[in-house]
Amino acid sequence: MKKKTAYFSEDQIEAIIKQAEDLTQRTALFLGSCLGARVQEFLALEVKDIHFEEELVYVWDVKKKNIRYQPTLKDDLAQVRLYLKEKEIKEGKIFDVVDRTLNRYLKKATKRAKIPIPENENVRWHSFRGSLVRNLTKRKVPLKAIMQITGDSAKTILEYYNEYRPSDLVQLIKESRGGI
Repeated sequence: MKKKTAYFSEDQIEAIIKQAEDLTQRTALFLGSCLGARVQEFLALEVKDIHFEEELVYVWDVKKKNIRYQPTLKDDLAQVRLYLKEKEIKEGKIFDVVDRTLNRYLKKATKRAKIPIPENENVRWHSFRGSLVRNLTKRKVPLKAIMQITGDSAKTILEYYNEYRPSDLVQLIKESRGGI
């Protein structure tokens, strides 16, 4: 049976980022969690795609073959600015790694953060994409905005990213009843 992709809460993502071994890993995990970009989109990011003043990252959508504008915050981009300065990267690709490396960064940091992952779930880079959608939904960001941010259709978002674990369902019911 194929494993489902594991998703993380905002607190879990913060814990994962804190477990990065170095600046490159920390920046990759941080930016990956902010953008929720597909692994190929993330690996294609170049310095010219980061628009610090506009608080936007231009992402080449590999499925739709067009540019998607990912909103972010200046405070979030401060980590990227630090990384680019420290690594003296002025142009070209931001990260010189392959997809397996990104997955390894995430898996190792998740393990060090001691985040429990159900046996039927798999931690992989795509976990950030689903986590972004779920966390935006939880913050009551309109579906249309999430569609623009991710480039996904409403059907994809509802079908793939909004499936809940039993423990999540219990929590939702408790919250709907005023935390009873």
